[in-house]
Amino acid sequence: MAKQYGTKSLFEKVFGGKLFPKGTGGILPKYDESLNKSKSETSIKNYKSNRAASDMMKAGEKKATERASAISKMENMISAAKRDTAKTKPGKSKIARDKRKVKIAPAGSFPKKKEPKLDADTVKSYKKRIKYMEGRKAKGKNYSKANLSKLKAELAAN
Repeated sequence: MAKQYGTKSLFEKVFGGKLFPKGTGGILPKYDESLNKSKSETSIKNYKSNRAASDMMKAGEKKATERASAISKMENMISAAKRDTAKTKPGKSKIARDKRKVKIAPAGSFPKKKEPKLDADTVKSYKKRIKYMEGRKAKGKNYSKANLSKLKAELAAN
């Protein structure tokens, strides 16, 4: 048995006579509350600091991606400009060569390009449109005189 000091034992004087409850790991309840309070405060501080750090990291990563995309856009523009300049190399142009040919060649040596004749579908379409316009003209309705004369001229030239 424990040594008696007056009416209370040493354990009762020091710890108020409470035994260690199960599951506390040897910590008395009155000390456990203060320990839990300090743990919760530190966990809140840690959460806030961790959150701030992660937000800063996300912001930094976002800025980095924006810079990278801006740089890639600039590189694309530069490569496009290089590509465009590569197509047009300085030197003899077609116009200069053509002018030289014209000076050397006698007049009329280059035959003029003949316009191709109208194909059968186009001729049929023109005839149908002319018939429709002449029908409107006979009935006294609106029609395009300029368009009608143009179609007739193109058919006559064919």
